[in-house]
Amino acid sequence: MIDSVNNYYRIQISPVGVFGLRRSDPSNRDLFFVAACRALGIAARLEPATKMPQYYKDGWVNVSFATGESQTFVAEKGRVRLVYDPKESPEPLYYIHFSLARFDGTAMKTLEFEEMKPISQFPGEIELDPGYYRLLTGNRLSDGTVLIRQEFFSLAKGENKKIDLLVRHEQASLKVIARWAETPLKLSATTIVGWIDPETEPGRHFLVDMEPVKESFEKAGIRMQVFATDIATGKKLAGRLPKETVVSTDDGWQLAKSFSKATGLKSETALPAFIVITAGGDVVYYTSGYQIGTGEQLLKTMQRILREK
Repeated sequence: MIDSVNNYYRIQISPVGVFGLRRSDPSNRDLFFVAACRALGIAARLEPATKMPQYYKDGWVNVSFATGESQTFVAEKGRVRLVYDPKESPEPLYYIHFSLARFDGTAMKTLEFEEMKPISQFPGEIELDPGYYRLLTGNRLSDGTVLIRQEFFSLAKGENKKIDLLVRHEQASLKVIARWAETPLKLSATTIVGWIDPETEPGRHFLVDMEPVKESFEKAGIRMQVFATDIATGKKLAGRLPKETVVSTDDGWQLAKSFSKATGLKSETALPAFIVITAGGDVVYYTSGYQIGTGEQLLKTMQRILREK
């Protein structure tokens, strides 16, 4: 029995669970079908891009539970080569910065490639069924705005097509949002300065958030100076941040309080807090508290500064 209501959060159910309940939503039904086929010695799979259930008999055969029919899979596909600038940073990730969707007759359906898979790990040519497609790219800015770009294209059987993967970038110049003229920090160049407590959930989230962009920070040689409240806490940051990062202690968050007093921007009350500050004390970026994509926003800000030099 198909039940599309009660599994509201679309939790994956084991094939044994589906068999025991005798009910499932469409997604878990398809998984159960593949598992049942394999248990009986029949080669079966979910098609890598569309997740259509298939079994193998002189070629892959599509199974449609909606119509109760099966259709032999057409082996000859089209091929798409996504071309991107390898200097693009951060490297585009699937579902985060770009996605491919195919028109299924009623709407565009996103192809279910691995989430957060870097574009460099995709095959040189992606085999796709003939049809009408959309390549969508997005770039989230620090204020939450998302710059999107859509490109539509048709793919015929046996056709090879090259598509440029282009991500839009913010055009406006960075603005000075505050000034920390009497900063005790000795800065010789524009630097990222941050305060973080890795023992808190927002702090742990930031460290996880940094993982996808850590290598990009290191390649660009971006400087960071991060403060923890004590030496023991600071040691927990070792290895979790880019190599150019200097980890220091800010006892009682006195430095953070000094920054807040001088600029009016809160830092010690909502950690983690990060700023991008020039050697002259101009603050051009600030974020505080639980945010999504802070690591990426810091990277983009520093890259814009480097481009504008």
